Amino acid sequence: MRTPSFHFVKLRGLRVGVASLLVALELATAVVSGPIAQAQSFGGGLRDYPVPGGWFYSQESRLATDSPPYRGYTVVDNADASFWTEFRRYGGVDVLGCPVSRRYRYPDTSTGFLSQAFQRGILQWHPETGRATMANVFEQFTEQGLDDQLEVAGLPKPRPNDPSLTFSDDAERRMGWLTEPRFLARYFFDPVALSPFEAQEQAWDFFGLPQTAPDRPVYLREKANGKFGAPLYLPYVAQRFQKAGLQMFLADVPLDPTIVPGDGRQGCIAITAVGRLARRLGAGKLLPSVATQPEPLENPPSTHFIAYVPPTTVANQSTIEFEMIGTGFQPGEPITIKLVPMPSGAQASSPLPTVVTHVDAADADGSFDQMITARIASYTVSVHGDTSGKVLDQTQDPTLNLAVPSGDISAMSKSTYC
Repeated sequence: MRTPSFHFVKLRGLRVGVASLLVALELATAVVSGPIAQAQSFGGGLRDYPVPGGWFYSQESRLATDSPPYRGYTVVDNADASFWTEFRRYGGVDVLGCPVSRRYRYPDTSTGFLSQAFQRGILQWHPETGRATMANVFEQFTEQGLDDQLEVAGLPKPRPNDPSLTFSDDAERRMGWLTEPRFLARYFFDPVALSPFEAQEQAWDFFGLPQTAPDRPVYLREKANGKFGAPLYLPYVAQRFQKAGLQMFLADVPLDPTIVPGDGRQGCIAITAVGRLARRLGAGKLLPSVATQPEPLENPPSTHFIAYVPPTTVANQSTIEFEMIGTGFQPGEPITIKLVPMPSGAQASSPLPTVVTHVDAADADGSFDQMITARIASYTVSVHGDTSGKVLDQTQDPTLNLAVPSGDISAMSKSTYC
């Protein structure tokens, strides 16, 4: 997740002002007529293809996909559940994004609802209806005690429940929190049919009821003398619902742990990457760690990394922030990452310094997700598990060229509106 150079003290929200439904409906017309971008791609090395009863996706395997064997997740129809049919009914890759897990059961791993996580949502199978629904994933985060971690990631905590209210009174209270007109317009717009929902219950089926009002997250930096420095506002406004989240970006954000890479464009509204967050924060809690391992399974999983490098945004840009994701380490162990600059031309050695960054603890499935800032150059990467002694697998190419972006990560999904 985020690893800033300052201490997290408390994440607070800036309430967005109340707006009228009339303004929201006018904006909904603008949303319909605005451009709709295509699903994201990180380049031609990724592999997805049909399999019996469904489709195989390697996009979220967190492994290199430039040579076989390709690992990833399948979405299929079989005797247990029709996830391939339901995935397409909910808009497929264009809306929910690629799968980020295999099938699993929640809340009980033996008898719970059969589920599968995707980048922007989790589908939950209901055999009594022969249909899947969007899982109440943000309620699951609360059940597993993960709201504090979500807050550090940049998403607001839910407001307290009022058990004295009937469902209708509680729904009316929560709908009153939907005060940002652009969120209101987006909430009532069907991303699959590309038209307004006919009833508010359809919006509830996709997003769920609001859990918060719109908030602009802010970090407060504590100085050595105990005083606070200037607040750092994140470049988006966020609102949390039971099943999904919405984020309105005030600046271009190519990479952020709360969204699918490429969704964060200035002036656009994106659906929060709740499936990615569930895998990142909830492995071993929301979903079994084994469900996050791509197929075909490796036992034990080998250690690898991949990097998402955004394109430069200004001429002669000298540094860049990129995302590195690693897998195959010991759960909970600290990890040291080193980027050793490679000499260019006739140089015997590079004049640039070695970049060293630390992961406090690997996730429960042995993975890590680190944002790193470095000079734009070519590097040799080493990753070391400080407890296990694990290093990168011999099949891993350790070179990383930060001058070459990872495909077109500025392409967005049909669920993102500008």
